[in-house]
Amino acid sequence: MKSVQEAPLAHYVREYSALPGLQQAHRVEYTLRRSDTMLCFSARRSSEAAPVSYYTAALEEVPACRLLCYLYENSIGPEQLRDVLSDFCGRTL
Repeated sequence: MKSVQEAPLAHYVREYSALPGLQQAHRVEYTLRRSDTMLCFSARRSSEAAPVSYYTAALEEVPACRLLCYLYENSIGPEQLRDVLSDFCGRTL
């Protein structure tokens, strides 16, 4: 079982407003934590009970924090997280 640290290395929250006929108000939280020798990327939409999480050992902390910022700034949804991380980390997820 992986032991995940309590305090995140980085955390961002993207707020989306309600747009009648287009989308409901919601938020997406992006979190990066250390887990033993790996890093854990998580994204969670406020309407979902659990986050989507992937572990990798392919990145150091500083580039991983930049990648989490990229996910946030480009509004990468939880359903796209695996594809984007695979592009950066290869098959090490």
